[in-house]
Amino acid sequence: MTDEIKEKIERLEKSGATEVSAEIQYKDEESSFTSTIALSSDMREDDDEIFFYCDSIRDLTALFDKDNGEDFYLTDIYP
Repeated sequence: MTDEIKEKIERLEKSGATEVSAEIQYKDEESSFTSTIALSSDMREDDDEIFFYCDSIRDLTALFDKDNGEDFYLTDIYP
C-alpha cells in the first residue's frame, strides 16, 4: 500500500464517512472498475449501489492486500 493511499485512509477515518468509492480489481481479470464500499455491515435500502460491506477501516485497509481472502482487491479509494 502506497503512502498516498495510507493518507487517504487516514483522512477517511477522520471524516467519519460511512462509505467510500474504490477502484476494484478482480484477481482473475485485467480490468478494474469503481464502486462503493460501505464502512459498516448494516444493510441499507440502497443496497444495490454497495459492492462490499466492511465492519471497520481496518477491514477496508485489508482489502488492499491481494491475499485478503476475497476474489478482488482494492487498488485505490476516492474519499
